[in-house]
Amino acid sequence: MEYLLTSGIVIAVFLVLLLLKKPGKTISDQILLLWLLSLGYILFCYYLIYTQKYFLFPSLVIPGICFSLLQGPFIYLYVKYQIRPINFQKTDLLHFLPFVLFNLLFLDFFFFSYENKIQIIEDRLIGYEVRQSIKLAGIYLSGLVYFPLSLMRLIRFKKNQKEEFSNIEKINFNWLLYQIMCLCMVWIVIIFIQDDRFIFAFGAVFVIWLGYFGISQVNVFKKQDIIAEKTEELLKGKTGNAGQIEVNESLTKIYDNLIILLDEDKPYLNPELKLLDLAKMLNIHPNLLSRVINEIAQKKFYELINEKRVEDFLKKLRKGDHKTYTIMALAYDSGFNSKASFNRNFKSITGMAPTEYMSQRM
Repeated sequence: MEYLLTSGIVIAVFLVLLLLKKPGKTISDQILLLWLLSLGYILFCYYLIYTQKYFLFPSLVIPGICFSLLQGPFIYLYVKYQIRPINFQKTDLLHFLPFVLFNLLFLDFFFFSYENKIQIIEDRLIGYEVRQSIKLAGIYLSGLVYFPLSLMRLIRFKKNQKEEFSNIEKINFNWLLYQIMCLCMVWIVIIFIQDDRFIFAFGAVFVIWLGYFGISQVNVFKKQDIIAEKTEELLKGKTGNAGQIEVNESLTKIYDNLIILLDEDKPYLNPELKLLDLAKMLNIHPNLLSRVINEIAQKKFYELINEKRVEDFLKKLRKGDHKTYTIMALAYDSGFNSKASFNRNFKSITGMAPTEYMSQRM
């Protein structure tokens, strides 16, 4: 157990250092950094108690009791800013208000003498029973509120992926789902088992999961974050509602400009093209562009872009490029980034697999 706790603490510190050194940190990176710090602190506090070394830092042990209240807000905010890279909203600081209030319940502990602090810890917080019960109720409630909220936000985003991404092969949020589920398991242990050894063992394992998946997957969103921030600045003051259209514009006119852009500049050749990219090129709000595509083209963004990629591929076939290059080389050159994506979209649009099409038409 001691080795597991030590490993969790060391890994948390190591991951924090990695995040500190990471260039161009996003809001989600900063949330993950603070989250890992809080988890490392919780594990360190229990390590002091488990190894009976709490006499070294008695003032650090009691505050660690309330840090469990941070886990719900952190998972929710991490999901929020990972899937929607916007500027940090100050109202989100309210999620940490319960943590501050619960810490005030134990404020008197810091004014006790060193000897009294040691005695309180050794007596397992005798005299703090009511406050402990309130704290536990807060932890239970935090899990019941934030885990479903995080899950609903993640599921809602997954349903709308095709509205914003032309390539969803790499936009895989299963790892975020796993983190929510893993943290739920920790909460189940807290509620039903109530054995500190199991609770903090799960916590140490969770640090490993959180660090590995969070840091290894966050690079997927690096470019998206930059574009989102620039687009937000560019479009600041523009229409903020898809239903609000400039007087001198119409949905049809915007759609015509979109088609001209797609035909002339061929931005769909970029495998990672996103709705935000096109919105920036057209200097309109992404919500308005999404509405234009949905209502005028009767398609999702994902479908429109991949239709253009298939058209580009077919043009290459008609020119005879397949005699010089392989089918997949042409597919990659048309904006597809995987064989699975190409085959799926080609069959969806033409009704035939690429090989079948080649045998019948070429």
